[in-house]
Amino acid sequence: MKKLSINKFGGLAIISTCIALFTAACNNNTNTSTTDSLNNVSDTATALTEGDAKDINKDKFSGDSLKPDAKAVVTAFTSGMEEIAMSEAATSRSTNAEVKKFAETMITAHKKLNEEMAALAASKGITLPAALDEGQQKDVANLTAESNFDKEYIDKAVAAHKDAVKLFDDQSKDANDPDIKAAFAKNLAEIRHHLEMAEKLQKKIK
Repeated sequence: MKKLSINKFGGLAIISTCIALFTAACNNNTNTSTTDSLNNVSDTATALTEGDAKDINKDKFSGDSLKPDAKAVVTAFTSGMEEIAMSEAATSRSTNAEVKKFAETMITAHKKLNEEMAALAASKGITLPAALDEGQQKDVANLTAESNFDKEYIDKAVAAHKDAVKLFDDQSKDANDPDIKAAFAKNLAEIRHHLEMAEKLQKKIK
């Protein structure tokens, strides 16, 4: 009987150990899944769009002279993001060597400009978007699907750079923050040159 009793308690001990190990494993998997989910939510939450960034800055700089400057910086940065996306589409969709060369130039130039704007924004505490919004993404997708791609791309490049020239010109005169005013003034000539390049191509592309 004693021998049977020992086996009984030994068996219970083994079962208890197994249950404990199983429970720990489940808890570990649950914690891992929870962490992964939280990370995914965090990644999604950081993908701010233009509207999100402007709303955040509007609240952040409420009553501050930096409020309109922040809005202009976000607009310029977003315009650069969209120009890069459309130009990247052009490098693969266009069959025109001049259009491809222009697109490659725009990618390089606007990446550099956006890096400068990002550094400026960081120094002023301005929140920038991390992604194009749904409408902007749709514009890029529609452009990519165009049958007469080159004409549509160049037409959009001209329109976008006309808007950019106005923005940079206005901010080079009216920005309240001296560093922001200087940044827009510094890059105005290059944006004007981009517009001239686009308009020159526009005359050739039918």
